[in-house]
Amino acid sequence: MPSDRRPDETRANPAPQLRSPDDIANAEDLSRDQKIEFLRQREQDLRQLMTASGERMIPVQPTQAPEMLRTVRALLRRLEQADS
Repeated sequence: MPSDRRPDETRANPAPQLRSPDDIANAEDLSRDQKIEFLRQREQDLRQLMTASGERMIPVQPTQAPEMLRTVRALLRRLEQADS
């Protein structure tokens, strides 16, 4: 999902939350730090979704959440190791 917004505008706009984890990790309009920040937020959101589902706080079982969480964690490891 290409964007002609500058990274500071992207940071202020929650649009990356609508992107897939792979789209965030591969986005050319985001800095490495922004990608990590957005992926960490996505990781937290997924964990909260899984907790709410397990406690029956939401009516629908998020069947894709565990797989997406694994994807987010793998992408975070890749980005964090790229700095090493």
